[in-house]
Amino acid sequence: MNTNNLKRFAKEARIKLLNQVGRKLEFVLSADTAELRGKQKEIDQLRKKIDEQGKEQVIETVSYTWFNRLMALRFMDANGYTIPKVVTPLPGMTNPEILQNALGGNVEAELKLDRQRLNDLLDGKTAATDAQTEAYKMLLVASCNQWHTAMPFMFERISDYTELLLPDDLLSDYSIVADIRNGMSDEDCQQEELIGWLYQFYIADKKDDVFEGLKKNIKITAENIPAATQLFTPRWIVRYMVENTLGKLWLSLRPNSKLRDHMPYYIEAPEGNEPAPIPEDLTTNNHQLATKITFLDPCQGSGHVLVYAFDLFTKIYEEEGYNTNEIPALILEHNLFGIDIDERAAQLAAFALTMKARSYYSRFLRKPVQPHVIALENVNEDIIKQAVKLPLQVAGKLVYDYRDLTLYNLTQADNFGSLIQIDPEELKALSIQKGSIWQEQEQNLKEQAKFLCRQYHCVVTNPPYMGIRNLNQTLKKFVEKHYECSKNDLFATFIERVVAFSKPIGLAGIITQQSWMFLSSYEMLRELIIKNHHIDSLLHLGARTFPEIGGEVVQNSALVLRKEFIGLKSIFYRLIKYDSTELKEKAFLYPTLETDLLFIINQVILLDLPGYPIAYWVPYEIIELIKSNETIKDIAEARGGMTTGNNALFLRFWYEVNYLDIGFSQTKKTAISSDYVWFPYNKGGSFKKWIGNRELVVNWYKDGKIIKDYKQAQKAINKDYNSALAALDYMFLPHLSWSLVNSGEFALREYPQGYLFDAQGSSLFIKNQSNVDYILGLLNSVLINQVLQALNPTLSFQPGNIESLPYLFAEPIKEKISNLVIEAKKIAQYDNSLRETSFDFRTNYLVVEKEPRLEASFNMV
Repeated sequence: MNTNNLKRFAKEARIKLLNQVGRKLEFVLSADTAELRGKQKEIDQLRKKIDEQGKEQVIETVSYTWFNRLMALRFMDANGYTIPKVVTPLPGMTNPEILQNALGGNVEAELKLDRQRLNDLLDGKTAATDAQTEAYKMLLVASCNQWHTAMPFMFERISDYTELLLPDDLLSDYSIVADIRNGMSDEDCQQEELIGWLYQFYIADKKDDVFEGLKKNIKITAENIPAATQLFTPRWIVRYMVENTLGKLWLSLRPNSKLRDHMPYYIEAPEGNEPAPIPEDLTTNNHQLATKITFLDPCQGSGHVLVYAFDLFTKIYEEEGYNTNEIPALILEHNLFGIDIDERAAQLAAFALTMKARSYYSRFLRKPVQPHVIALENVNEDIIKQAVKLPLQVAGKLVYDYRDLTLYNLTQADNFGSLIQIDPEELKALSIQKGSIWQEQEQNLKEQAKFLCRQYHCVVTNPPYMGIRNLNQTLKKFVEKHYECSKNDLFATFIERVVAFSKPIGLAGIITQQSWMFLSSYEMLRELIIKNHHIDSLLHLGARTFPEIGGEVVQNSALVLRKEFIGLKSIFYRLIKYDSTELKEKAFLYPTLETDLLFIINQVILLDLPGYPIAYWVPYEIIELIKSNETIKDIAEARGGMTTGNNALFLRFWYEVNYLDIGFSQTKKTAISSDYVWFPYNKGGSFKKWIGNRELVVNWYKDGKIIKDYKQAQKAINKDYNSALAALDYMFLPHLSWSLVNSGEFALREYPQGYLFDAQGSSLFIKNQSNVDYILGLLNSVLINQVLQALNPTLSFQPGNIESLPYLFAEPIKEKISNLVIEAKKIAQYDNSLRETSFDFRTNYLVVEKEPRLEASFNMV
């Protein structure tokens, strides 16, 4: 499947549809024709929708609706499910087969349409600008309506303004129908995952718009969450998660099953591990065991995970001896469940599952079973008040206010999504009043509550990735209240949620960013997992896991968790050095080719590491080293620095300002009383050990009055403005510093008295200055760099990581190490003196002696 071609096609199709539907809308609203006069009801409906949603949203919705229908019809055409083909011509023809048949007098009896008008158009008896196109529109709409019975989620009945806005050009070589045929090859249509790829690419431009808005501090609203977070999971990672949840569960139930032969991504239990326990509800009754297993994707998207789970379930049912013609319906009825906040995605997921069922059983569409996939919808709070009688006993307390119910969160269902957890007592208390005007809404409330309250044997998902800074305020408050351990990103909250969704002894698979494994902000989450749940296996994937995301910023891990801590060994795969998803997959499948790829540990040893990083690869000797020594925090303090809020305004290179206005070697007190405007500034910078990156000055006139006033003014304009002046009491003090963002290796350098420091130049303040050279040497050593990589193997070393390092002190070697550091600083100082951009510049390197001597008397500015 050529995803580059699909991406180009889907994005171009969206632009074309938006333009054509937009032009058609303007025509419908302004023109006065006999045909339109007969469509006044539909036009009134259109005007009402515009009043409610605005023109842009109506155009967007109708455009996607037609893209969805045409895409679905083309997919079914290519697989032989439509007879005749609706958008595809027969070989050698130009018109779609359904129109070509009609031109020959053959119109399917099942199609419900005005046959007299159709015949008059085809015979030229009705005046029309393009009679064949008008006839094809009738056939296309009738075909969509015909498929409504089998797939109501994809083919809503068309008798409204949606039909009015169908583009005029449907038969030319440049029509949207021709684009659909050309963009979706017959070969592509043999894979259900095509549907998900097309959706991701179709909304790619909208995703770009959302992220452009973030640069302007526009938070991501509920309606934009799907576009901002849609990310198609590589198929091999889907297989890893499904095979090691559903597949593992089945093999524990049927140890002699041949299913293992169909699961190349299945990970065998480590040698010495006892058999994992089995969910109790699956051991008490073996009758029709396959029908009792439940599998959920709580962020289903277009159904990629569910489609592969369907494949695995078919093999399970076949092994159990079920008939081919009953298996698809049983799977959709009993086993698979999906939740999303995006109605379009839910439609596509249901369609993909239906197509999978049809591919397995040719007569499935004659009597289909609707997939259990839902798009969560906001519930009116009046419905909740109507359906729940208060006071209600919940979790041992009486609830008197309906806003204190977990059900009340469903008023924000499209914002909170499947993070909502419904109390079972509230679900039991729901009362539907049959025959009342509320019945349909109450039924919808109960249906959504059941999905969210239920627990499942297997839960697998690729959750949304969205940092807390980008969340809308309502969602931000919700995750802070309900997901304290993981609130910093939605992907982390879903780690907690998938476990909550799981039955006792259940299995959950999830692919996330790797930051939860190491960053201090997720320390409570790691402690929760290590102490209470079992990491069955984890793939440490690193960068470039997703083909469409390059660079080092997005780095991933995929893991399978068991709900209970069971004390068994865990398996870890270290795949971070491979720079494509294909190479990662190959390394995973053939781990014996590498000695540093596969690690088997007991997860409890991770509790011996400060902050509990998931540093599975660290030798036990280093863990013992960390456990048995003092830490840097015992002899120093690490601090993150300030941010100016506007570097272009307040920062300069030293040579850009009047040298006499720079206050070197000041203390905080002397700086305030002086008339200096600019002061040396440490802003991190490139990789430098010992000494270096002394080039910048900051406007800190009269204790930073201008910067402080600027920040106050910005806060008054924008309440979300967040630019801190941190660690001011530490400014001007001598310190050791490192760059917060780095290339992977730690480098510490010395700054004398007189420097302010930035958040990017995090710094360490030594309590006993006589130890500075020794500590500088210790922290720049290879050994400490290895320890630091264990505590935080990311691109960003936090102050807490540095304070957690072991302080290895031995008096006999202190003097030797200190002397070596002094010599290293002399070399670095001399190197700085040859660079014109450095404070320490003395002589250009082009004119120095061939064998320059090192001078120990440089002024350390």
